[in-house]
This record gives sequence, C-alpha cells and structure tokens, in this order.
Amino acid sequence: MNMTPLDMRKQTFNRVFRGYDQEEVQAFLEMAAEEFERLNRENIELRERQAALQSEVDRYQNLETTLQETLRTAQQAAGEV
Repeated sequence: MNMTPLDMRKQTFNRVFRGYDQEEVQAFLEMAAEEFERLNRENIELRERQAALQSEVDRYQNLETTLQETLRTAQQAAGEV
C-alpha cells in the first residue's frame, strides 16, 4: 500500500467510549507524517545522487575502455615498427 504524508494527515478514527484521545492520535499522526515526508525527500535526493554517480561511473568506464584500446593500438604499432 502506497501511503503519503497527506494520507496520514487526513486519516480519521471513529470515536468510541473510552477510546484513544483524538488530539493525541492526531498529534502522533502529524509527527509521523512529518518524519515520513522528511524520509521521502531524503530518499528522492539519494536516488538522484545515485543516478548521477552511476552516470559518472559509466563515463569513467567508457574512458577506461577507450584508453585500453588506445594502449593496444600503440603496442601493436610499436611492435610493427
């Protein structure tokens, strides 16, 4: 089930005799929603950072491949000379 901070904030509970204090439940839900929202933002930022770092790793791997091919070509040319 995908839950958002807004879902947590809009959640309502039925009133019953000798039930939970509604204000206390709402305060807890608000606190939980704020923490959930913070973690959700952090998760998005980390995913974006991971994507950027993966792109950089891919670029370095391509550079490594190019350098290895250049080295092989230079070794072949040196061997022919």
